[in-house]
Amino acid sequence: MEETEVEMEQISVESKTPYQGGNQSILYYVSKGNNYDSNEWGTFMCWKGLGRMVNKGEKGTTIIRPVFIKTKKLDEDGNPKTKQVGKRHKVFNKSQTSIIQTKEKVELIP
Repeated sequence: MEETEVEMEQISVESKTPYQGGNQSILYYVSKGNNYDSNEWGTFMCWKGLGRMVNKGEKGTTIIRPVFIKTKKLDEDGNPKTKQVGKRHKVFNKSQTSIIQTKEKVELIP
């Protein structure tokens, strides 16, 4: 069976958009190497916010997200200049998570 382009794209569950550049390649190969059946990825806290928990013992995959930080240098208008740096994040595939089971309270009738 041949993969379609959509199946190959690794998606952020938070933004619902595909990862870009090297992150896309890293997540694709990790996904295929571990036989994950999902192309959705998110951080530990993202999955928790979606009612899922990362399974015990699972290892996250490191990606680099570009962020802009202010520098001490000023531009011509006196505003701080910014520079782009990479911030590391650990993400987990949906296949590494489970739905959080909540204990429902059962009210007993006397």
